[in-house]
Amino acid sequence: MSRFRLASALLAPTVLATLLSGCGNRSTVLPPTPLKPFHPRIRVIRLWAHEVGSGAGGQRYGLVPVVNALGTVVFAASRGGRVAAWQAQSGRLLWSVRIGQVITAGPGVGDGRLAVVTRRGSLLVLNAKNGRLLWRKPLLSFALAPPVIAFGRVIVLTGDSRLWAFSARRGTLFWKLHEREPHLLLRGNAPPIVTHHAVYAGFNDGHVVGIAAATGHELWHIPLAYSPGHNEVQRMVDVAWRMALHHHQLFAVNDHGRLVCLSTHTGKRIWSRHVSSLAGLSVGEENVYVTGARSVVRVYDRTTGLPIWINPDFLGRRLTAPVPFGPTVATGDLRGWVEFLSRQTGHLLDRVRAGESAIQQPPVTAQGRLFVLTSGGHLVAYRIAPR
Repeated sequence: MSRFRLASALLAPTVLATLLSGCGNRSTVLPPTPLKPFHPRIRVIRLWAHEVGSGAGGQRYGLVPVVNALGTVVFAASRGGRVAAWQAQSGRLLWSVRIGQVITAGPGVGDGRLAVVTRRGSLLVLNAKNGRLLWRKPLLSFALAPPVIAFGRVIVLTGDSRLWAFSARRGTLFWKLHEREPHLLLRGNAPPIVTHHAVYAGFNDGHVVGIAAATGHELWHIPLAYSPGHNEVQRMVDVAWRMALHHHQLFAVNDHGRLVCLSTHTGKRIWSRHVSSLAGLSVGEENVYVTGARSVVRVYDRTTGLPIWINPDFLGRRLTAPVPFGPTVATGDLRGWVEFLSRQTGHLLDRVRAGESAIQQPPVTAQGRLFVLTSGGHLVAYRIAPR
């Protein structure tokens, strides 16, 4: 990867937004809309908070909190190299280790293991019970999307458009897939989605690919959008952070104006809508939730793609993808605030502040709790008070 590609992949959000302003149909840079007074309709309670360590700062590193399958332990990593685990209910520290390298992506958790990727391009897999290093493997690049551990595999999508599949137990390389790499990278990758039979990945050139989990062979390959731009910046069509899977439907969105619902069997579009997003999306039982490029929150019917509601009250606040949480959808902003919107109407129900630094990655939910990690490395747990 050239020096310019590497630098462009790690551009701070503000610099990147300036770079994109005025490019074709991309949104111009907006100043953050002041938060409006409101009357809380629910009460969100802070359960506990901890400092993980130096956060992502102004960089869009893929540092996210993650919860084990039982919802009992939450894990987080810092840019400075700390990886730690806390009891989800009480916030009690279970273990903490330092790996001695800058972490750009992770952690991913599954099969009793935890994985992170360093800026030097190393994949490290730890024991999820105590943080002990089990194995490490060199990659050809860093990663900006957390590794995924599932069904005995560790799947990593690196910034040079390579998808790696390792044995979770021994670190043996099962297969590797290399997609065409564009000259400029917008900001990184969407984390792969892994099932027993397939892996679904969104690449830097705007393509979504279905891959046989056992062999690495392509099952299907589809572009989300084509860009007719006149220069490299205008032609960037990255798949935005965070895709979603619901039964046999795969949902993805990119920065160049396309939200799609795909069949996981064939890769064919079931429906699509004109939506640009840098933040990504999430999906619930009935709806798809997406934050648009101007931080407009939009909700669509999962089956038909028809619009349900829209909330434009947070223009320029660089919201994360909205995440279903009880009767709300939660999204974080550039000032550390978490907004809780009604899942039915989009109206603001409550607002809390996790910290003074930006929230760059979507909140994580498990067992009635919401976990937020700020770019300054502040990890906070919340729940909604019963009525």
